[in-house]
Amino acid sequence: MPGSSRDARIRRIGWAGLPAGLLERIEEYLLACLERETSPRARELARRLGYSYRRFEGTFHRATGVTPSGYLKARQISAAKLLLKKTDLQIDRVGYVAGFGTRRTFFRAFRKVAGTTPSAYRRTESNVSRPRTPNGGELSKPGKAPKR
Repeated sequence: MPGSSRDARIRRIGWAGLPAGLLERIEEYLLACLERETSPRARELARRLGYSYRRFEGTFHRATGVTPSGYLKARQISAAKLLLKKTDLQIDRVGYVAGFGTRRTFFRAFRKVAGTTPSAYRRTESNVSRPRTPNGGELSKPGKAPKR
């Protein structure tokens, strides 16, 4: 599956080589971005942490084996996956909440990292029960025709 080796590498990140407290500050930044529905940016993160971008990128990459941008993108996708599994938000809305500026950007990044589309991921992984018609199809939202 495309992207699976990258996901595995990110899960194995060793934080031991990072300065104390840095991981917590990175996670705080990510949460703030999610709350604002803005895309996390490695350069902005470096500035907030008091590093030049080059120094932060080198320190982070040496300690973890991934770039800060790669890590932030993987965390955005993780947030999107959680939203797809646990909520019934429209897929476009999930992308915006996870910090992707456009539907196209979200779908491309999701497919690259997860190896599938957001809608296919939701169909296979979702824990949210959706109302069904007697013949097993999903009920449509008010004002929309049911899918045939």
